[in-house]
Amino acid sequence: MDKFVQEQITVGPDVPGLKIIQSSSNVTVMGATKARTTYKIVISGGLLDEFGQTLGQDTTLTWKVTAGCVMNSASAAL
Repeated sequence: MDKFVQEQITVGPDVPGLKIIQSSSNVTVMGATKARTTYKIVISGGLLDEFGQTLGQDTTLTWKVTAGCVMNSASAAL
């Protein structure tokens, strides 16, 4: 996945210190989240896999933070 473009993944509301890290077929999203907040992660349908195929359509994931945490992360296999 050498064609990974970080801007193809968006997170809302904003996460201070947001880091999006791609490793092989996994993407990890981490940062300083806020307690009792629901985040929406949108992965662009144009995201390419290692074979040059796109995801095809945007995919939305919901990430709920219940308790206060200094750092939190979510991973997804692509």
